[in-house]
Amino acid sequence: MDDDSDEVRTMAAWTLVNLGQKEEGLSCLRKLLLEGSQCSRFVHNTIDWMGEVAFPLIKEHKATSASEAADYHVSILGRSAALNGL
Repeated sequence: MDDDSDEVRTMAAWTLVNLGQKEEGLSCLRKLLLEGSQCSRFVHNTIDWMGEVAFPLIKEHKATSASEAADYHVSILGRSAALNGL
């Protein structure tokens, strides 16, 4: 979780969530999602793949996103939100 690489932190966070340490994992993903990341598409895809456990992050991103479909990676979360009634 302290690695310099956003990709490594994303995968570590995903792993923590899958191991039941949801708060720590989602907290890291939230920071990468809302504060920006060098690999934002990867972060968005990872959050999308996580499914229901990540819905609160998708809702928060949707509420704070200035342009819902400005980029490909934003549309990933927008599509996930739409498909899941978020």
